[in-house]
Amino acid sequence: MKPVRPDSWSSLLLPPVCCLCRRVHRPVTDYPGICRSCLARLPLRFGPQQRLAGKDGESGVIAAAYYLPPVRDLLLRLKFSGAPQMSIALTGLLTQLVRRQVPDAAAVLAVPLHRRRLRERGYNQAGLLAGQLADALGLPDLSAGLLRCRETGRQSETADRHERRVNLAGAFSLDLAYWQAWLAAWPAGSQARLVLVDDVLTTGATLAAAAEPLRRAGFAVTGAVVASNARGTLAGLG
Repeated sequence: MKPVRPDSWSSLLLPPVCCLCRRVHRPVTDYPGICRSCLARLPLRFGPQQRLAGKDGESGVIAAAYYLPPVRDLLLRLKFSGAPQMSIALTGLLTQLVRRQVPDAAAVLAVPLHRRRLRERGYNQAGLLAGQLADALGLPDLSAGLLRCRETGRQSETADRHERRVNLAGAFSLDLAYWQAWLAAWPAGSQARLVLVDDVLTTGATLAAAAEPLRRAGFAVTGAVVASNARGTLAGLG
């Protein structure tokens, strides 16, 4: 009988269960937590991605899937139902996307929550995604360097795009001491490309606002979200 490796004991005690159909399944390479049957019916995005227009130019935004069931259901469970484990399956979708679309990525970071909202929820869903994505890609997670310096109303409760932009104006800033330490190790004259992670993109206002201080500091920024129904160029904060 072939000996069981210690790191496989947990899979014997707790066999993998698909987070969508809840059935025990054989793991699919690169897509943890999703069985082959459910993976085949995900509303994955193919073709052109969005452009996000802001005061300091444009950023590309890539989305792994459309905001439709069953991806939408996983995101709602992650964000509002206290199910941080859903981030593992969703990160698998993001990882394959970023590997294909952003081969020059230097680091990953998350759109931050304000500290009060973070205390209420217990975790930042974008932070979970960014941390796991960074591990999968072997890149640094620089989420601690981007701050939400002003508490804002919930974007889902704003009436229109203009109100979303006003709601987020000046909401994000950089921890300059944090970035100076990281940039000291970066080759002089090169522009680091950062992958800015969020869960869902609707109008682009949140990603645009979070990208502004990064672009002003000289970084190239590519937004990466799990899901979006948007097409074309989004107004952002331009």
